[in-house]
Amino acid sequence: MKTVVDYLRKNKKYEHDVMDADFELELEGDKIKLTYDGKEWLINTTHGVHAEEDIEYILEQHGIEIRFCETCGSPIDQGFTTDDSGWYCCEDCFEKTMDEDYGKGKWRGTEDEGEWGGFYECSNEDDEWEDTGIYWTHW
Repeated sequence: MKTVVDYLRKNKKYEHDVMDADFELELEGDKIKLTYDGKEWLINTTHGVHAEEDIEYILEQHGIEIRFCETCGSPIDQGFTTDDSGWYCCEDCFEKTMDEDYGKGKWRGTEDEGEWGGFYECSNEDDEWEDTGIYWTHW
């Protein structure tokens, strides 16, 4: 699993417009500087995976929902998830992740659409299609 720290080590900065305000994550030494709507927070990266939780907590206090792709670590405000696992995947990583997890040609999108997007199913040992619980959404 990649983290936001991994993402920022590679890309140095993440900028996005969130709810008509500037949102930015930037790696500064062993800290992540989070800037939102002119306010700044410093988050210690030595916490590893907990850095994401610290960032999510700060953002939730402002009504902002950003998640982190478990494949590449990038911050996302739309992508793939399940209702009960806390698993998130960006659109760029989704196909590769599904091929690795279920096998190439062993998964597909369904014709059913939920409130925000489609659902996905996989082929079981009996070659019957079953629900993965995975769907696309935005937060």
